[in-house]
Amino acid sequence: MVRAAGVSLTTAIVHSPRPVGTFDPPSGWDGKRIVTPVSVSLVDADARVVVEAATRAPSVLNTQPWRWTVAQEADAGTVFELSADSARVLRVTDPLGRFLVISCGAGLFNARLALRTLSLEPLVRLSPDPHEPRLLARVSATPGKPPTQEERWLFGAIPERHTNRGPFHQRLMGSGLVHRIVDAAAAEGAVLTVLDAAAARRVLEIADEAAVEIARDGRRHDELSSWVHPRPAPDGIPAQAIGPPVAAGSHAVREFPIETAMPPATYEAEPTIAVLSTYGDSRTDWMRAGQALQRVLLEATLDGVQASFRNEPLEMLSHRWRVRDATTGFGHPQMVMRLGYGDPTFSAPRRPVDEVLEHR
Repeated sequence: MVRAAGVSLTTAIVHSPRPVGTFDPPSGWDGKRIVTPVSVSLVDADARVVVEAATRAPSVLNTQPWRWTVAQEADAGTVFELSADSARVLRVTDPLGRFLVISCGAGLFNARLALRTLSLEPLVRLSPDPHEPRLLARVSATPGKPPTQEERWLFGAIPERHTNRGPFHQRLMGSGLVHRIVDAAAAEGAVLTVLDAAAARRVLEIADEAAVEIARDGRRHDELSSWVHPRPAPDGIPAQAIGPPVAAGSHAVREFPIETAMPPATYEAEPTIAVLSTYGDSRTDWMRAGQALQRVLLEATLDGVQASFRNEPLEMLSHRWRVRDATTGFGHPQMVMRLGYGDPTFSAPRRPVDEVLEHR
């Protein structure tokens, strides 16, 4: 497959001259003058396509902690509101809701892609109401150009992307792909650092130490166990989606408190580890991290690369800064991921769209 280089996903989030800064512009502000945007009203079927794409995003422990509201407004046309589902927050593991917001940000990226496939330009406002902290984004659309080939490819990768917690092959990612996923994160205002072997080993050591502390903490252990299921369910992680026990190689995958019938397997000795960071650590930065995460994962999926996560150290403040010091030395680490080429694995189910979608 030949792909054009340097193609960026169209978005109407407005960036300041500082590459990581965003602001919510007044209606119609294009950086030079006030214009009146042309609103678009979507039929219910198209609105459902947008939300369905959003629900295919990854989420912490597959909690799927999002709510989507679709409304028809006289001045803005069809408006999508993305809210956090506070009933699905991990109150012990994620008391600030950082992983929850990152998960919702990943869903927002998919929604943006879906709108682009409809030849619409997404108009996104993050945290649009300071008095309603659960409201994370408000999305409307204006007529746009047809989607680029890159946007079509990324949208097509949405159903193909899923977490792979099994062993990866020894095949390494090419430098071209590494550059593309680094650029994908940068396009969303985040920083992806693909670690060298020494830094990767250090981060995995930190993750293992954090995992021991989590296992010894009864409340954390119980919360994790409540989202791991012996059989497939509409949410949470089914046992079928957990990789086999590690027989040899690096402990590059998270261990879950459930028994698996799979025999032990040999994992890669030197896994490829990447850390996704942001310059700030606000809710807006977390939303930015989620969009960057999903863009990276979809870009990787196009080349057959899958991911799993070692976020245990990021669940604990002291270990989180150790990850930063072992990698970039700056910013705020948001996700630790393992990347590689693996065999097909079980894809965790999703909640029905009607459970997360409300019309107003």
